[in-house]
Amino acid sequence: AYGLINLGYYYLLLGQFELARRPLERGVKISQRLGAKNCLAYSLLNLGLTLWRLGEPQNACAILESSTGILEAYDDQRGLASKEFYLGLAYESEKESVEAAKHFNKSHNISAYLGAIAGTVESQAGLARLALNNGDMSTAKDLALQVSGYLDQEGLNGLELPILTCLTCVKVFDALEDGRRVDQLLKKGIAEIEDQAAMIQRGDWKRVFKESIRENRELLEY
Repeated sequence: AYGLINLGYYYLLLGQFELARRPLERGVKISQRLGAKNCLAYSLLNLGLTLWRLGEPQNACAILESSTGILEAYDDQRGLASKEFYLGLAYESEKESVEAAKHFNKSHNISAYLGAIAGTVESQAGLARLALNNGDMSTAKDLALQVSGYLDQEGLNGLELPILTCLTCVKVFDALEDGRRVDQLLKKGIAEIEDQAAMIQRGDWKRVFKESIRENRELLEY
């Protein structure tokens, strides 16, 4: 079952979302049959993230919420932080900004408790997107400055969704007409996409990686 989790997540990172879905759904069924609860929780987390990528945020929320009891029973704070972050993404897609903010804040707080700085940064990026979409430029600016400060020091290392985080700052600083920061972040993000694409051997899969993952496509077309 763990092999199916890893396979599904590998496909997910490549932008092969339908290919990711199948092994993760199998991983859920096998874990349930074996009573492998920790494996089940992570199958559900990755499946929820995949459903978000596939444009099924309501289904993603239901799957993600179903992992809560297991993660709480094991006191798996890292798993709970991921669950809250993924729920924030799903509710953001649904344009449910209040719910999205609630989950991004929960993920931020758990990550801060764990000392997982990258997790706090990605949650701040989520909150910055919500502020930008709601026209709250003061909050969006403050959050983007904090996120970009991390990117200046650490680059895109340690982030689960590095290009989404980078693109968030690009959009905020573009709205603020800060061309210098926009250019710096675009250069950083494009370099990261090209570095990752260079590790993909199949040419058709390189194209999918650049086009199927929305933030990759948006950043390259910016």
